[in-house]
Amino acid sequence: MKSVGGLLEKISERNRPFLNRCSETKYLAVSDPARATDEYRDLVRQFLSSKSVEQVKDGSCREEYAEVLSALEAGQLDSHFLASLSSLRGVFLDSVLRPAVREYLEGSSRSTSKVEELYDSAVKISGLIETMKFIRRVRPA
Repeated sequence: MKSVGGLLEKISERNRPFLNRCSETKYLAVSDPARATDEYRDLVRQFLSSKSVEQVKDGSCREEYAEVLSALEAGQLDSHFLASLSSLRGVFLDSVLRPAVREYLEGSSRSTSKVEELYDSAVKISGLIETMKFIRRVRPA
């Protein structure tokens, strides 16, 4: 378990810039909602085009990834988008991350880089979900 703790600490540090951008976007949602929406779209695009998403878009999360991408391209940052992103996170955690962590803990996978990349994706998806929830709460009707 100590190795997992160190792994999570390393991943948190590595994702700090992305999570800081999520926080800045939340702040913008209060002061400049239009700019916050643009920033949020940039964050989602950055995540969807990152190397760590390869297993998401090519693996068991293909449909959920396509839904998120389709909603983003259509400019629909609404409840459907949020549901699609939440669904992506759920399938990703169950089908991709948990099995990889299990293999890592059982010692059948010695590669920490694979697990790190997967955790990176999980952290970013969660950050995007929380940011969108905040934007939706403060967005004027």
